[in-house]
Formats: sequence, structure tokens, C-alpha cells
Amino acid sequence: MTPRASLPLDQALTATVTVRETRSAGRTVTLDGRLTAPDGALLATAALEVAAPAVAVRVEAPDHRLDELLERCRGLEPVRTAVVHPLSADALEGALDAAAAGLVAPILFGPEAEICRIADTARLDLSRCRIVSTENEEDSTLKAARAAGAGEAQALMKGSLHTDVLLHAVMQKESGLRT
Repeated sequence: MTPRASLPLDQALTATVTVRETRSAGRTVTLDGRLTAPDGALLATAALEVAAPAVAVRVEAPDHRLDELLERCRGLEPVRTAVVHPLSADALEGALDAAAAGLVAPILFGPEAEICRIADTARLDLSRCRIVSTENEEDSTLKAARAAGAGEAQALMKGSLHTDVLLHAVMQKESGLRT
């Protein structure tokens, strides 16, 4: 894949794959891929060469691949989960969906005004969430990691931040999570 621009957050991207060439001798198919932004700007291209199977293969996938896991979790107490810096509609919706499924009791760590603004824009109901207001992503990660280390949260859920920022806070001695 050849990146042409940074991938935008919180935007639907379009991936297009077209067959460029087929070669029956080796059952090889060459594909061209394009990734575009909502405005049509080209973000990335790819060229793929794949070997087609000798016989047709049909794979049936359930609509929701986690149905079995969700069923096994039904009836369990929700896990108090620190959702770290959920500053996108997707991050908030993921936490709220998990709460609606009875999997988590979300505690949102991030700038409260910004979280509420995003929720209002996306029409998401935060009434069942506790919000711990923070200054920035580093503050969000440190407070969430300390809450987990103190047992106030049983799990951490990554929101809208880079993984390395979250892991840095988790690895701090003061978080109480290192063993």
C-alpha cells in the first residue's frame, strides 16, 4: 500500500478493489486497490496478486461473529470499564453499545465538555455514564490507569488516542498496574 495522505479520523472511507488481470496458468489474479476520502481525495493505492483456489470456496459467516461470546456473557455483572479519552462518536458509541449489551459499566475519562458536545452531536445518551473530567489525553490516561490500579475500574478501553500514550500510562509505577 502506498499512502498518499494521512487517514482521517471519524470519516467513512471508500475502499475499491478492481481486477486488473487474470492468468489461468497459475490461477493468479492481479487486483488494484484504492482508498478514498469522502471528498474523493485519493488516500492510498495498492496492487495485490492473489492465487485463486482450484475449486470454488463459499464461507458462511454469521451476521455478528461475537454472538456466541455475547451469549456466554449474558447474566454476568457488567465490568467497570475506564474508557480512556473517548473523543469521537465511534469511541463513545462503542462504550455505550457495550453497556447496552450488559458487558460494561463505562466510566469516561476525558474533557467533559468535549465528551458531552460529541455525544450531543451524535445524539448519544450519556445519562448512565460517569464522567471523570480531564485536561488532555495524558491526564486521561494517567487518571484511568490509576483508577484501574486502585480497583475503581476493572478494565481499560482505548478511546481516541494512540496506543503508545495509553500504554505509557499503564506502565508507570504510579498506576499500580505493574506486577
